[in-house]
Amino acid sequence: TALTGTASATYNSNAKVIGLGVLQTGDSVIRETKCCYTYQPGKSLLIMNTFCMSEPVAGLRQRVGYFGTRNGVFLETNDTTITFVIRKNITGVVSDSERFDQSAWNGDRLNSLVPTPTCPSGIKLDLSKPQIFWIDIEWLGVGDVRCGFIVDGVPVVAHTFHNDNLNTTTYMTTAV
Repeated sequence: TALTGTASATYNSNAKVIGLGVLQTGDSVIRETKCCYTYQPGKSLLIMNTFCMSEPVAGLRQRVGYFGTRNGVFLETNDTTITFVIRKNITGVVSDSERFDQSAWNGDRLNSLVPTPTCPSGIKLDLSKPQIFWIDIEWLGVGDVRCGFIVDGVPVVAHTFHNDNLNTTTYMTTAV
């Protein structure tokens, strides 16, 4: 765990969770695994993350996913916006420019308590409650990336990054 400023990371042995906290501008907490999970060509790579974020507020950025300093996929709250992001380094410069806010997700936007055409589940996502976030990477340089949440034991697809037959190169250097 890397801490900056007055940030903290506190392990609760009873609940088996680590609480991460920041108090002021410039504080940061990075909690990451050092394990590397090798992508196998021709097979999708399924990643599952469990987490519980703070309420999205102005000035607070929170991220969870499968990413490093150069490539990856993650869920981000920045201020009060919830976004899926693909980080890529295909030009030699790291870019987080491929991002879709919740209002633009092409799957279930998880933003309504009643079923609607853009929220067929009728579920409103609350990131301040424990979540299981999943990512399915079909890399092969040009495959799709699906992102979603497990709801009542069922994977709900919230957004798919479509990459085949669209780009002029790979969508990220490697599947992390």
